[in-house]
Amino acid sequence: MPRRPRASRTPRAQRARWSRAGAGTDAGANRGGARLSPVQGLLELALAAAVLATPVLSLRDYASLRATADSFSLAQDVTGNLADAQRDALLALVQAERLDAGDDSVVTLRQQSAFLGQQVRILAAKDLDGPVAAQVTQAVADHARLDAHLEALPDVLAPDEVAAARATVVADAEAVVADVRGLYARLEGAFYSELSDRLQQQNAQQRLVVVCAALSLLLGGLLVVLLQRSVRREFSAAYALVVREAAERAEAQRAVELSERRFRALVAHGNDITLVLDERGALTYVDPRTSTALGTTVGPLDGLRVGDLVPADLQASAVASFRACLAAPGATTTLDVAVRLPRAGQDPAGLTHLAVRLTNLLGDPAVAGVVVNAHDVTDRTRHAAELEHLAYHDRVTGLPNRLRLDRDLDAAAADDEHGTGVAALAVLDLDGFRSLNERVGALRGDAVLHELGARLRRHVPDGVVYHLGGDEFVVRRAGDDDAHGLAQTLRAALRVPLDAVPGVAVTAGIGVVAARAADVRPHELVRHADAAMQEAKRRGPDQVETVDGAGLAEQAARQHLVDRLAEAIAHDRLELHYQPIVRTGDRSWVAVEALVRWRTADRLVPPDEFIPLAEESGLVLALGRWVVATAVRDLAVMRAAGRPDLRVSVNVAATQLHDLGFLDHVRHCLARARLSPDAVVLELTATVVLEDPEHAIAVLAAAQAVGMEVALDDFGTGYSSLAYLLRLPVDLVKLDRSFLRDLTVSPRTRRLLGALTAIVHDLGMRVTVEGVETEAEMAAVVAAGCDTVQGYLLARPAPLGALTPAAPEGTAGVRTGLAALSPVRRRDLAPGPAPTGATPRVPAPRGPVDEARDRSSRRPPPVA
Repeated sequence: MPRRPRASRTPRAQRARWSRAGAGTDAGANRGGARLSPVQGLLELALAAAVLATPVLSLRDYASLRATADSFSLAQDVTGNLADAQRDALLALVQAERLDAGDDSVVTLRQQSAFLGQQVRILAAKDLDGPVAAQVTQAVADHARLDAHLEALPDVLAPDEVAAARATVVADAEAVVADVRGLYARLEGAFYSELSDRLQQQNAQQRLVVVCAALSLLLGGLLVVLLQRSVRREFSAAYALVVREAAERAEAQRAVELSERRFRALVAHGNDITLVLDERGALTYVDPRTSTALGTTVGPLDGLRVGDLVPADLQASAVASFRACLAAPGATTTLDVAVRLPRAGQDPAGLTHLAVRLTNLLGDPAVAGVVVNAHDVTDRTRHAAELEHLAYHDRVTGLPNRLRLDRDLDAAAADDEHGTGVAALAVLDLDGFRSLNERVGALRGDAVLHELGARLRRHVPDGVVYHLGGDEFVVRRAGDDDAHGLAQTLRAALRVPLDAVPGVAVTAGIGVVAARAADVRPHELVRHADAAMQEAKRRGPDQVETVDGAGLAEQAARQHLVDRLAEAIAHDRLELHYQPIVRTGDRSWVAVEALVRWRTADRLVPPDEFIPLAEESGLVLALGRWVVATAVRDLAVMRAAGRPDLRVSVNVAATQLHDLGFLDHVRHCLARARLSPDAVVLELTATVVLEDPEHAIAVLAAAQAVGMEVALDDFGTGYSSLAYLLRLPVDLVKLDRSFLRDLTVSPRTRRLLGALTAIVHDLGMRVTVEGVETEAEMAAVVAAGCDTVQGYLLARPAPLGALTPAAPEGTAGVRTGLAALSPVRRRDLAPGPAPTGATPRVPAPRGPVDEARDRSSRRPPPVA
C-alpha cells in the first residue's frame, strides 16, 4: 500500500506532486513500464506477444473453419445440383426413348429438357475450378445441342420421323447423362480429399492456440507482482484527478448561477409574457411581466390556474390548446389570440393581439411543465390587416376588387360542396363612362364611381358589391335565384341623377345569372354573367340580359356542341356533300356546290344547328378552310374521273373575308391539287357584304383578278337589291327558290323572273336558279332564259362517291313542263337577251355558313 505524505512536506511540493500526477494520468502505465528492469521488460514484451498471438491464431483457426464450412456448403450445393441434374438427365433420356408419333411426347421432352437446362445453368454459374468448369461447359454444350435438336422437331411427330428423331435425341441425352455422372464422381472425390486436408491443418492450429494461451497465463502471473509498484503511482494520480474535477465542478456551478441570474433578468425586463404550467394546468411560475401586461396582481401560486389569468371568452380555446400540447411531448403548439389588456398596445377595436407558443417540457426535469410564451404582435397584425385591405379593395371606390371576388367565390365553392345553394350574380358595364370621364375630368369621374358603388350597396344590402376596375361592377347575392328582380333593382339604382355631376344619370349594360350551385359552380357565374352583359351591350345602352338555370343548361349544351365541332374540324370528321349545277339546255353538269355535313356517333347534326355556332364561336374560319381544302381535293378527283371542265362552288362567310390569309389559302389548295383558279367559285350573300362593303368589294375584286369567279347567292331575298349588281364584282347571280313558288301558275312571277334574267344578262352576268323540283318549274326557268339550275329534280346532294345525276329527260321533259303551264302570252315566256362574250361561266354554290340559314321561303338543303 502507498504511504501517506509526510506532514513535513511543504504545500508547494504537494502541489507539484499533484500536478505531475495529473499530467501523467493518461500515460501512467507507460511511465511505470519505463521504470521496469530489463527482465521485467522482456517478460512484458513476451506476454504481449503471447496475448496478441492467441487471438490471431484463434482468428486463423476460425477462418480455416469457416473456409471448411464454406467449402462443405459449396460442395453440398454443387452435389445437390448435380444430383438434380443427374435425375433430370435420366428422365430426359427415358422420355427420349419414349418418343412416338401422334402424341405430345416431343412437348413433354422439351419440358423435361428445360428442367435439365435450368440445373446445368445453375452449375455453370458456380465458382468452380478449371477442370470442373471445363466439364460443366461441356455439359452445357451437350444440353444446348439437345435443345437445338428438340426445337427443330415438330410438336407432333409423323410415324416416319420417329426413328431418326429418337436416335438423335437419345444420343444427345446420353451425352448429357455421361457429363453429369463424370462431374458428380470428380467433385465427390475432390471434396472428401480436400476436407481431410483441412481438418488435419485445423487440428495443428488448435494445439498451437492452447500453447500460446498457457504461455500468456504464465507471463501474466509474473507481471502481476511487478505491477504492484505501478498501482501506488496510479493511486496518487487518481487523487490528483479528483481534486481537479472538484475545482472544475465548482467553476461550472458558478457559471450556472450566473446564467440563471441573467435569464431571470431578461425575463423580468423583457416584453414577452412567460408562464409555466404543470400537467393539471396549474401555474408553477409567472414572470413579473405577466402581472403588468394582464393588469392583475399574481399572488401565491397555490391553486392558481391559467384560466384565472385568461378572459372568459378565451378560456375554451386556451384549454383546448393546452390539451393539444399535452398530447405531444416535446412539441410546440402555436395560436394567435386577441384579448383586451389595459396596459398593452391596442388596435382600433381595443384588442391586443398575442402570438402564443405552448411548449411541452414536462419530460425535462429542469422545467417539468408546459412553457407558455406570449408576444405582443398588435402592430404587426394591424399592418397586415391594412395590407390585406389594400390588396382586396379598390382604391377609388373602397369596394372589394377582383381578387376579393375570386377569394369569395373560392370560399363559396368550399362551403357548398354538395351544390345545394343558389346565388345571383350581376355584371354591370357603364354606358358611355369614358366620354363622361373625359368631359368632367378624372377626379369627378372617380367621384362618380364612388357614388355609384355606395348607391349599389344601399340598394342591395344583402349582397356584396365589387368594383373590378374602370366602369365595371359586380353584384353578388347569395340565396337568391331571382335574376330579373336583381336586374331591375340595379337598373333603378343607376337611373337616379348623380350628385357628383348634377343633372346627369348613367345607365349600364347589365348581365345577371341566377342558378343553383349544382348547375353551375360559383366561378362559372362570372363568366356567364359577363357573356350576358356583352349581349346586353350589343343591343344598345340601358339593356338587361338575364339567364336562369335553364338558360345556363342550354348554353352548356351549346358549348359542348362547339367543343365537339372544334374536335371534328381538327380531326377531319366532317363530310362534304355535293349538289350538281346543270346547264338548262342539255342538263350537263357545269359545277357542283359543296355542302358541309357533320355526322356524330348518335345523329346527323343539321347545318342550321352547327354552322351558326361556328360563326358565333369563331370556328367558321377553321371550318371554311377545311371546306375549301376538301372541296378542291375532291374536285381534282372528279375531274380525273371524266369531268375535266367541272367547277366547285364554296360559300364564304363575312369572317372569312376579313381573314388576311383567305385568298392565299384558296390559291395554295388549288396549287397543291394542280388546278387553275377558275376551278373555284366563291359564293356569298348580300348580308355578308353589308358588314363591311368596301373591304368585301376589295377582297372579291382580288379574287377575280387571279381568275376565280364570284356568285351572289339568295338574290331577291333579305338585304339583296339591284344596287348590289352595280357595286359588287359579281360573275353570276343565284336566284332564290322563292321565285319558283308560283312560277307555274302566275304570269306575273314568270314575267318577273324573265325581267330579272334579262337585267342580269344585260349587266354581263349569268343566272342560276335554285330549288327546281318539277319539270314544270324547269320549263319555266328555261323559258325565262336562265343559264343554269340546281335542285332535287336534277340531283340531290350526295357524298363524292355517290354522286349520280337524275334521269335526263332532255327536251321532252321541257315540253311536258310547258304543257303543264297555264295559258299565257308568248311574251311572258320570252327569254331575256343572252350575255355577250364568252361561253357561260359556272355559278357558285352556297358556302358552309349561308347554307345553314333557316329561311321560311326556302327548303333547307338535305342532309341525308
